[in-house]
Amino acid sequence: MNSKSTYESVLKERWCRQSPLLSIFSEKNKIIVWRQMWIWLAEAERELGLKQVTQAAIEEMLKSKELIDWESVREEEKHLKHDVMAHNHVYGKMCPKARGIIHLGATSCFVQDNTDLILQRQALDVLLKRNTPRGAVWQSMYSSFATCLVRLADFADLTKEVVTVGRTHYQTASLVTVGKRATIWAQDLLVAFKQLEKFRDEMRFRGVKGATGTQDSFMALFNNDEQKVCKLDDLVTAKAGFAQHFNISGQTYPRHQDCLLFNALALLGASMTKVCTDIRILQNIAEGLSVQHEHVARVVNEELPFLALEKAMMWLTEEGADRQVAHERIREVALAAKEAQKIAPVSIESILADSFFDKVIVYVRWSCAWRLYSYWVLLLEPNLRCGFT
Repeated sequence: MNSKSTYESVLKERWCRQSPLLSIFSEKNKIIVWRQMWIWLAEAERELGLKQVTQAAIEEMLKSKELIDWESVREEEKHLKHDVMAHNHVYGKMCPKARGIIHLGATSCFVQDNTDLILQRQALDVLLKRNTPRGAVWQSMYSSFATCLVRLADFADLTKEVVTVGRTHYQTASLVTVGKRATIWAQDLLVAFKQLEKFRDEMRFRGVKGATGTQDSFMALFNNDEQKVCKLDDLVTAKAGFAQHFNISGQTYPRHQDCLLFNALALLGASMTKVCTDIRILQNIAEGLSVQHEHVARVVNEELPFLALEKAMMWLTEEGADRQVAHERIREVALAAKEAQKIAPVSIESILADSFFDKVIVYVRWSCAWRLYSYWVLLLEPNLRCGFT
């Protein structure tokens, strides 16, 4: 592949050789979008009555848009010390009828900043797969996000009643289900997915602002007709496919918009890190991951007697026991049971054999937290299943 047709990075060869993002952020695609910006500007200026911008000039620009003489650009840039003007001159030589109106009234950031925003949006469209009819989040159903979430939904459905041990700080804490874990992962990814969509839909274009954002050059071109200058801004923004532009900017568009993009991507990265870290802790193979039901059941049975002690404390307080006294007694029983477990299995009956638990032993039963199934229903049905029913 031509080096101008792909984004160059040391990471490219290692991790993303087939990624369409390489083409999007390539030098060639960037310059083609620069030229498209010049074409949109010329079209809008002609539509608003600038007689020096002819249809023949625009057609010439369109015809040569993707014909880039890289060697000539290199020579021009050596002479001019300016990348935008170098491309302007080379494009003008290819389009003699348009030479005098290319970049008319614009500043370098007109092509540079607006192109950056277009490339960002193109890249987001790859992540979100915006090549399908718009609508519900799941109409982007061929995206990697959607595929991942659908599979997580199916996995959560399949394992919603598979009881396992939940831990805090890697210490046994409570019974959960495998499906509940999956809904946590899915919820995080869904939030990240929607945040990326929200940013993409609310992106603002820099638009047509002139040097330092004053639009002074365009006011001169249109004889101080402020309405036409505003219309020019709106027309170019619409041609670029953006719903809105910044009403006020400096030389560049406000960089806080870049921060919003970074935040959305960071949210995705944090969500994926959570999923991958959990799986890495739980797994012992790299491929063919599956829920080991027998192992899960064995771990649950080992921890169940200790989990029963927490339920016992709840019931003891219902029977009038002092919570602090109950907590201390349960701690003593738990430590003793841990020692006993090194020699032989410990059962619920043996761990609650102390007379202190006589009033509540009949209540203590193996049961998962009652809301675990509800959590699955709350997330899966209204969020992960919509669009597939």
